[in-house]
Amino acid sequence: MFVTGLQRVCNGLSHWHGRRGVGLDIGASAVRVVSLRSGRAGPRLEAHAWAAMPLDSADGSASALDAIRIALRDLPFRAVEVVVGLPGSTAITRRIVIPADDDGDAQRFDAAVQRQAAAVLPVSPAGLQLDWHRSGPADAIGHPVCLVAVRRETVDQRMALLNAVGLRAQVVDLNPYAERRALELWSPQHVRDVLIDCGQRATRVISPAESGVVTSRELAAAPSSVGALTQWLDELQVALSSLPARDDVRSTGIAVAGSAADPDRLAALQAGQPGCMFHVPQMPPDPGSVDAGLGGAWLTAYGLALRGLS
Repeated sequence: MFVTGLQRVCNGLSHWHGRRGVGLDIGASAVRVVSLRSGRAGPRLEAHAWAAMPLDSADGSASALDAIRIALRDLPFRAVEVVVGLPGSTAITRRIVIPADDDGDAQRFDAAVQRQAAAVLPVSPAGLQLDWHRSGPADAIGHPVCLVAVRRETVDQRMALLNAVGLRAQVVDLNPYAERRALELWSPQHVRDVLIDCGQRATRVISPAESGVVTSRELAAAPSSVGALTQWLDELQVALSSLPARDDVRSTGIAVAGSAADPDRLAALQAGQPGCMFHVPQMPPDPGSVDAGLGGAWLTAYGLALRGLS
Protein backbone atom coordinates (compact mmCIF):
# COMPACT_ATOMS: atom_id res chain seq x y z
CA MET A 1 0.00 0.00 0.00
CA PHE A 2 2.83 2.41 0.77
CA VAL A 3 4.07 3.89 -2.50
CA THR A 4 6.45 6.80 -2.93
CA GLY A 5 4.87 7.70 -6.25
CA LEU A 6 8.06 9.00 -7.86
CA GLN A 7 6.94 7.91 -11.30
CA ARG A 8 6.61 10.83 -13.66
CA VAL A 9 2.90 11.35 -13.98
CA CYS A 10 3.26 13.39 -17.13
CA ASN A 11 3.98 10.25 -19.17
CA GLY A 12 1.01 8.83 -21.00
CA LEU A 13 -1.40 11.66 -20.32
CA SER A 14 -3.43 10.64 -23.36
CA HIS A 15 -4.37 7.40 -21.58
CA TRP A 16 -6.02 9.24 -18.68
CA HIS A 17 -9.59 9.98 -19.68
CA GLY A 18 -12.15 10.87 -17.08
CA ARG A 19 -10.25 9.43 -14.13
CA ARG A 20 -10.39 11.22 -10.80
CA GLY A 21 -7.57 11.65 -8.32
CA VAL A 22 -8.28 13.00 -4.86
CA GLY A 23 -5.37 14.17 -2.71
CA LEU A 24 -5.81 14.66 1.04
CA ASP A 25 -3.18 16.74 2.84
CA ILE A 26 -3.57 16.53 6.62
CA GLY A 27 -1.34 19.37 7.74
CA ALA A 28 -0.56 20.86 11.13
CA SER A 29 -2.62 24.00 10.50
CA ALA A 30 -5.14 22.91 7.85
CA VAL A 31 -6.65 20.00 5.96
CA ARG A 32 -6.63 20.50 2.19
CA VAL A 33 -8.36 18.37 -0.42
CA VAL A 34 -7.77 18.63 -4.17
CA SER A 35 -9.66 16.69 -6.83
CA LEU A 36 -8.24 16.39 -10.35
CA ARG A 37 -9.85 14.97 -13.46
CA SER A 38 -7.83 13.45 -16.25
CA GLY A 39 -8.28 14.41 -19.87
CA ARG A 40 -6.54 14.43 -23.22
CA ALA A 41 -4.98 17.81 -22.44
CA GLY A 42 -3.75 16.61 -19.05
CA PRO A 43 -5.09 16.85 -15.50
CA ARG A 44 -7.73 19.49 -14.76
CA LEU A 45 -8.64 20.94 -11.38
CA GLU A 46 -12.13 19.69 -10.54
CA ALA A 47 -12.60 20.90 -6.97
CA HIS A 48 -10.73 21.91 -3.86
CA ALA A 49 -11.68 22.48 -0.23
CA TRP A 50 -10.02 23.08 3.09
CA ALA A 51 -10.67 23.36 6.82
CA ALA A 52 -8.58 24.85 9.61
CA MET A 53 -6.90 22.41 11.99
CA PRO A 54 -7.22 23.43 15.65
CA LEU A 55 -3.84 24.21 17.18
CA ASP A 56 -4.28 21.71 20.00
CA SER A 57 -5.35 18.84 17.75
CA ALA A 58 -3.34 15.64 17.57
CA ASP A 59 -3.38 13.13 14.74
CA GLY A 60 -6.55 11.08 15.21
CA SER A 61 -8.14 13.42 17.76
CA ALA A 62 -11.81 14.34 17.52
CA SER A 63 -10.96 17.89 16.37
CA ALA A 64 -8.67 16.55 13.63
CA LEU A 65 -11.39 14.19 12.43
CA ASP A 66 -13.89 17.06 12.41
CA ALA A 67 -11.55 19.18 10.26
CA ILE A 68 -11.21 16.35 7.73
CA ARG A 69 -14.99 15.88 7.62
CA ILE A 70 -15.57 19.62 7.08
CA ALA A 71 -13.13 19.71 4.15
CA LEU A 72 -14.68 16.60 2.57
CA ARG A 73 -18.19 17.98 3.04
CA ASP A 74 -17.38 21.02 0.90
CA LEU A 75 -16.52 18.88 -2.14
CA PRO A 76 -19.24 18.63 -4.81
CA PHE A 77 -19.10 14.82 -4.64
CA ARG A 78 -18.68 12.14 -1.99
CA ALA A 79 -15.04 11.13 -1.79
CA VAL A 80 -14.44 7.47 -1.04
CA GLU A 81 -10.86 6.79 -2.11
CA VAL A 82 -8.01 9.25 -1.61
CA VAL A 83 -4.25 9.51 -1.83
CA VAL A 84 -2.99 10.58 1.57
CA GLY A 85 0.48 11.78 2.52
CA LEU A 86 2.91 11.26 5.36
CA PRO A 87 5.45 13.85 6.51
CA GLY A 88 8.92 13.35 5.09
CA SER A 89 10.28 13.14 8.63
CA THR A 90 8.54 9.78 9.06
CA ALA A 91 10.57 8.14 6.28
CA ILE A 92 14.09 6.80 5.98
CA THR A 93 15.58 7.04 2.48
CA ARG A 94 18.74 5.36 1.29
CA ARG A 95 20.45 5.05 -2.07
CA ILE A 96 21.71 1.53 -2.74
CA VAL A 97 23.19 -0.28 -5.73
CA ILE A 98 21.97 -3.74 -6.69
CA PRO A 99 24.74 -5.87 -8.28
CA ALA A 100 24.42 -6.51 -11.98
CA ASP A 101 24.22 -10.27 -11.34
CA ASP A 102 20.87 -9.80 -9.59
CA ASP A 103 19.39 -7.50 -12.23
CA GLY A 104 18.07 -10.07 -14.66
CA ASP A 105 15.36 -11.67 -12.53
CA ALA A 106 12.60 -9.80 -10.68
CA GLN A 107 12.59 -12.14 -7.69
CA ARG A 108 16.36 -12.02 -7.33
CA PHE A 109 16.30 -8.24 -7.65
CA ASP A 110 13.67 -7.91 -4.93
CA ALA A 111 15.56 -10.31 -2.66
CA ALA A 112 18.75 -8.28 -3.18
CA VAL A 113 16.88 -5.10 -2.19
CA GLN A 114 15.63 -6.80 0.97
CA ARG A 115 19.14 -7.96 1.89
CA GLN A 116 20.62 -4.51 1.41
CA ALA A 117 17.75 -2.92 3.32
CA ALA A 118 18.61 -5.06 6.32
CA ALA A 119 22.22 -3.89 6.07
CA VAL A 120 21.74 -0.14 5.56
CA LEU A 121 18.64 0.69 7.62
CA PRO A 122 19.15 1.68 11.26
CA VAL A 123 16.25 -0.51 12.43
CA SER A 124 15.07 -3.99 11.51
CA PRO A 125 13.04 -4.13 8.27
CA ALA A 126 10.57 -6.40 10.06
CA GLY A 127 8.79 -3.39 11.56
CA LEU A 128 9.01 -1.25 8.42
CA GLN A 129 6.95 -0.78 5.30
CA LEU A 130 9.47 -0.83 2.44
CA ASP A 131 9.24 0.60 -1.04
CA TRP A 132 11.87 1.10 -3.70
CA HIS A 133 12.29 2.22 -7.28
CA ARG A 134 15.11 2.23 -9.81
CA SER A 135 16.62 5.69 -9.73
CA GLY A 136 18.91 5.64 -12.74
CA PRO A 137 20.43 3.56 -15.53
CA ALA A 138 22.46 0.50 -14.71
CA ASP A 139 26.22 0.43 -15.20
CA ALA A 140 28.93 -2.20 -14.90
CA ILE A 141 28.66 -2.17 -11.10
CA GLY A 142 24.90 -2.50 -10.83
CA HIS A 143 21.60 -0.69 -10.77
CA PRO A 144 21.02 2.36 -8.49
CA VAL A 145 17.90 2.07 -6.35
CA CYS A 146 16.14 4.51 -4.03
CA LEU A 147 14.97 2.70 -0.90
CA VAL A 148 12.21 4.21 1.24
CA ALA A 149 11.15 2.84 4.63
CA VAL A 150 8.39 3.93 7.02
CA ARG A 151 7.41 2.30 10.30
CA ARG A 152 4.36 0.08 9.83
CA GLU A 153 2.64 1.63 12.83
CA THR A 154 2.90 5.07 11.18
CA VAL A 155 1.17 3.80 8.05
CA ASP A 156 -1.43 1.93 10.14
CA GLN A 157 -2.23 5.10 12.11
CA ARG A 158 -2.84 7.07 8.94
CA MET A 159 -5.03 4.28 7.56
CA ALA A 160 -7.04 4.20 10.80
CA LEU A 161 -7.55 7.96 10.53
CA LEU A 162 -9.02 7.54 7.04
CA ASN A 163 -11.24 4.66 8.13
CA ALA A 164 -12.62 6.81 10.96
CA VAL A 165 -14.01 9.30 8.41
CA GLY A 166 -15.24 6.67 5.96
CA LEU A 167 -12.33 6.83 3.51
CA ARG A 168 -9.93 4.29 2.14
CA ALA A 169 -6.42 4.92 0.88
CA GLN A 170 -5.65 4.43 -2.79
CA VAL A 171 -2.00 5.15 -2.01
CA VAL A 172 -0.06 6.31 1.05
CA ASP A 173 2.56 8.71 -0.31
CA LEU A 174 5.26 10.96 1.11
CA ASN A 175 4.51 14.69 1.19
CA PRO A 176 7.94 15.82 -0.13
CA TYR A 177 7.56 13.56 -3.17
CA ALA A 178 4.04 14.90 -3.78
CA GLU A 179 5.33 18.47 -3.69
CA ARG A 180 8.17 17.72 -6.08
CA ARG A 181 5.72 15.97 -8.41
CA ALA A 182 3.47 19.03 -8.53
CA LEU A 183 6.42 21.31 -9.25
CA GLU A 184 7.74 18.95 -11.91
CA LEU A 185 4.48 18.84 -13.83
CA TRP A 186 3.41 22.47 -13.54
CA SER A 187 6.70 24.35 -13.15
CA PRO A 188 9.24 22.34 -15.15
CA GLN A 189 11.54 25.35 -15.35
CA HIS A 190 11.72 25.30 -11.53
CA VAL A 191 12.00 21.55 -11.00
CA ARG A 192 15.44 21.92 -9.38
CA ASP A 193 14.37 24.59 -6.93
CA VAL A 194 14.66 24.24 -3.19
CA LEU A 195 11.15 24.34 -1.71
CA ILE A 196 10.52 26.34 1.49
CA ASP A 197 7.15 25.47 3.02
CA CYS A 198 6.29 27.86 5.87
CA GLY A 199 3.55 26.34 7.99
CA GLN A 200 1.85 27.59 11.12
CA ARG A 201 3.91 25.34 13.40
CA ALA A 202 7.11 24.67 11.49
CA THR A 203 9.06 25.49 8.34
CA ARG A 204 10.27 22.72 6.06
CA VAL A 205 13.15 23.10 3.62
CA ILE A 206 13.03 20.44 0.89
CA SER A 207 15.75 19.90 -1.68
CA PRO A 208 15.12 18.44 -5.14
CA ALA A 209 15.37 14.71 -5.54
CA GLU A 210 18.80 13.45 -6.48
CA SER A 211 18.69 9.81 -7.54
CA GLY A 212 15.20 9.73 -6.06
CA VAL A 213 16.21 10.80 -2.55
CA VAL A 214 14.52 13.95 -1.25
CA THR A 215 16.35 15.77 1.55
CA SER A 216 14.26 17.65 4.11
CA ARG A 217 15.16 19.95 7.00
CA GLU A 218 12.76 21.38 9.59
CA LEU A 219 13.06 24.56 11.63
CA ALA A 220 10.81 26.79 13.70
CA ALA A 221 7.81 28.49 12.18
CA ALA A 222 8.45 31.92 10.67
CA PRO A 223 7.59 34.74 13.10
CA SER A 224 4.32 36.54 12.45
CA SER A 225 6.14 39.87 12.66
CA VAL A 226 8.26 40.74 9.66
CA GLY A 227 10.60 42.66 11.97
CA ALA A 228 11.37 39.47 13.91
CA LEU A 229 12.48 37.55 10.83
CA THR A 230 16.21 38.23 11.22
CA GLN A 231 16.99 35.31 13.54
CA TRP A 232 14.68 33.02 11.61
CA LEU A 233 16.44 33.93 8.35
CA ASP A 234 19.76 33.02 9.99
CA GLU A 235 18.33 29.61 10.90
CA LEU A 236 17.01 29.25 7.36
CA GLN A 237 20.47 29.97 5.98
CA VAL A 238 21.91 27.21 8.19
CA ALA A 239 19.23 24.80 6.94
CA LEU A 240 19.96 25.68 3.32
CA SER A 241 23.69 25.28 3.88
CA SER A 242 23.17 21.82 5.37
CA LEU A 243 21.52 20.53 2.21
CA PRO A 244 23.66 18.48 -0.18
CA ALA A 245 25.72 20.78 -2.41
CA ARG A 246 24.01 21.11 -5.78
CA ASP A 247 25.30 23.92 -7.98
CA ASP A 248 22.45 23.39 -10.41
CA VAL A 249 19.96 23.91 -7.57
CA ARG A 250 21.53 26.99 -6.03
CA SER A 251 21.78 28.69 -9.40
CA THR A 252 18.06 28.25 -10.07
CA GLY A 253 16.00 29.49 -7.18
CA ILE A 254 13.68 28.83 -4.30
CA ALA A 255 9.97 28.05 -4.43
CA VAL A 256 7.99 29.45 -1.51
CA ALA A 257 4.78 27.96 -0.14
CA GLY A 258 2.51 28.59 2.82
CA SER A 259 2.62 31.79 4.86
CA ALA A 260 5.97 32.83 3.37
CA ALA A 261 4.11 33.68 0.17
CA ASP A 262 2.86 36.81 1.94
CA PRO A 263 4.41 39.78 0.04
CA ASP A 264 6.12 41.25 3.12
CA ARG A 265 7.68 37.94 4.14
CA LEU A 266 8.66 37.19 0.58
CA ALA A 267 10.46 40.55 0.43
CA ALA A 268 12.28 39.70 3.68
CA LEU A 269 13.29 36.32 2.27
CA GLN A 270 14.65 37.93 -0.86
CA ALA A 271 16.64 40.43 1.21
CA GLY A 272 18.03 37.64 3.38
CA GLN A 273 19.02 35.45 0.44
CA PRO A 274 20.65 37.80 -2.10
CA GLY A 275 21.27 36.26 -5.48
CA CYS A 276 18.46 33.70 -5.17
CA MET A 277 15.42 33.85 -7.40
CA PHE A 278 12.19 33.36 -5.45
CA HIS A 279 8.80 32.44 -6.86
CA VAL A 280 5.43 31.27 -5.55
CA PRO A 281 4.18 28.30 -7.58
CA GLN A 282 0.59 28.62 -8.76
CA MET A 283 -1.41 25.51 -9.57
CA PRO A 284 -3.62 25.85 -12.68
CA PRO A 285 -7.30 26.65 -12.04
CA ASP A 286 -10.35 25.00 -13.50
CA PRO A 287 -10.52 26.34 -17.09
CA GLY A 288 -14.13 27.35 -16.47
CA SER A 289 -13.34 29.34 -13.36
CA VAL A 290 -12.18 32.92 -12.89
CA ASP A 291 -10.01 31.81 -9.97
CA ALA A 292 -6.36 32.72 -10.51
CA GLY A 293 -5.26 29.29 -9.37
CA LEU A 294 -4.18 27.56 -6.18
CA GLY A 295 -1.17 28.95 -4.35
CA GLY A 296 1.92 27.18 -3.15
CA ALA A 297 0.29 26.09 0.11
CA TRP A 298 -1.71 23.58 -1.95
CA LEU A 299 1.34 21.89 -3.48
CA THR A 300 1.09 18.78 -1.31
CA ALA A 301 -2.59 18.12 -1.93
CA TYR A 302 -2.13 18.80 -5.65
CA GLY A 303 0.79 16.38 -5.89
CA LEU A 304 -1.13 13.70 -3.98
CA ALA A 305 -4.07 14.06 -6.38
CA LEU A 306 -1.68 13.69 -9.31
CA ARG A 307 -0.51 10.40 -7.83
CA GLY A 308 -4.12 9.25 -7.83
CA LEU A 309 -4.23 9.70 -11.60
CA SER A 310 -1.08 7.71 -12.33
